[in-house]
Amino acid sequence: ILNFASLSLCFFSYQAQAIREAGLSFVSAPVSGVNSFTAKDFFTHETSIAAAEARGPVLAHCATGYRSIVYLLAYLGRKHGLCLSWAITEGMKAGFRLEERQEDSRAINFLKEMLNC
Repeated sequence: ILNFASLSLCFFSYQAQAIREAGLSFVSAPVSGVNSFTAKDFFTHETSIAAAEARGPVLAHCATGYRSIVYLLAYLGRKHGLCLSWAITEGMKAGFRLEERQEDSRAINFLKEMLNC
């Protein structure tokens, strides 16, 4: 389980404990809102994302799924040399239209920077 939720969420420690007691791995990579769509924050969490992936299938989440999808698209796109059009298409397949809300411009700019396309 890869958790992108903010550490300020009250269920965080309970959730981590319950996941570990169920025999699953828990990786925390807290991202605090759309203002965390920065190269610095991405590179802070890139190792955690890779470590989670190395353990096997990954279930990633945050409060809404938005930060998770954006960070995972950046990670997978970088890993496989993919571009922004791929990220937007994959985001839509997952139910996220990354071109509708005001904060989407931050996500798009972040993905452009991370994917270098």
